[in-house]
Amino acid sequence: MVFMVAVFVTLKKYSFLEYVVATDRLSLGVGIVGLSYMLFRQIQFLVDAMQGQVESPTLSSYLCFQVNPFTLLAGPIQRYQDFQAYWQDPAPLPMDRHDILKAYNRIFIGILKVVVVSILFLRGYNVFQGRLEPPSGVSIGPKSVGYLAAMLYCYFFYLYMNFSGYCDVVIASASLLG
Repeated sequence: MVFMVAVFVTLKKYSFLEYVVATDRLSLGVGIVGLSYMLFRQIQFLVDAMQGQVESPTLSSYLCFQVNPFTLLAGPIQRYQDFQAYWQDPAPLPMDRHDILKAYNRIFIGILKVVVVSILFLRGYNVFQGRLEPPSGVSIGPKSVGYLAAMLYCYFFYLYMNFSGYCDVVIASASLLG
């Protein structure tokens, strides 16, 4: 467990490492995506295995669980036991026309959240951030507090809509693929 966390901290290139390790040793030519998520999946697997909840894991099923292309970047979160059950019997769930249309609708709504709604909130964030910076010689007043609150809410909604839309697309796409 300590080794996994040490590797994670090293690969993430946290700034405090510059005081501990030479900076030339930290320069990796590889960009790592979903690293935090992969660490959480490893910890979940180890904890469940130590508690006896994981029965007879194999290296191939663990590697497929860990680097699953549908969940590698950011989820959605899936336990190893659920993945293993499907890995042993990969029969897709039967889908009728209604389920297929529901999945396509969720993909469409997810794309709208990411491409339209989250971008609107990001623009709102940028507008309020620009209004928050007063010209030189002007003191910060009550309006600035309102701009700060609006800026923060816009950013939180941007993050929520972006992640929510991404999850909608991934979940619906995975359901179409069984």
